[in-house]
Amino acid sequence: MSGDDIARTTAIVLMIVLVGSSLAARRIPMGQFAKMAAAWIGIFLIVFIGFTYRGEIMGVGQRLRAEIDPAAAITAPDGSLRIRKAEDGHFWVRGQVNGKDVDFLIDSGATTIALSPDVVKAAGIAPSDRRGEVDTAAGPVTIEVVRIDRLVVGPFERERIEAMTAPEFRQTNVLGMNWLSGFASWGVEGDWLILRG
Repeated sequence: MSGDDIARTTAIVLMIVLVGSSLAARRIPMGQFAKMAAAWIGIFLIVFIGFTYRGEIMGVGQRLRAEIDPAAAITAPDGSLRIRKAEDGHFWVRGQVNGKDVDFLIDSGATTIALSPDVVKAAGIAPSDRRGEVDTAAGPVTIEVVRIDRLVVGPFERERIEAMTAPEFRQTNVLGMNWLSGFASWGVEGDWLILRG
């Protein structure tokens, strides 16, 4: 028997002794004693099963949360991040830029992370004199290259990663290939984007 098994068995025996002795001390009739003992054993059994399957129960909770709020990703027991496809057909995920909550569109067609000017300001990202031009679906855009000190999405964290910003991005924030390429693998399985670190 391992140390965990011994501790678990000891806890169960102590619970049974505690319930049994408290019921015996009350000197109640045997029929009522049996009913109360069965009720307490049932309560302990439910708690024990809940503790044993806590990982699966948390997974169900995360899955329900993802159904209600697709930007809320699920961290699987294997450490991968699962992101459900939104009603618009895109994958959205909530992350943090320098501690500020941000909803991102994940776009494998984008080369770089793109941030709206509002997020840049709220996250305290320092302005930059680095400029460039990128082609977007709306045509060429002059961008400012900035650096994110800390980007967190689910269990994954990146530090000092480049991003671009421009007024034309309005309120859209994008996680592009410079973020996706940091994963060991990523791909779409049904309605889920799976990211493995």
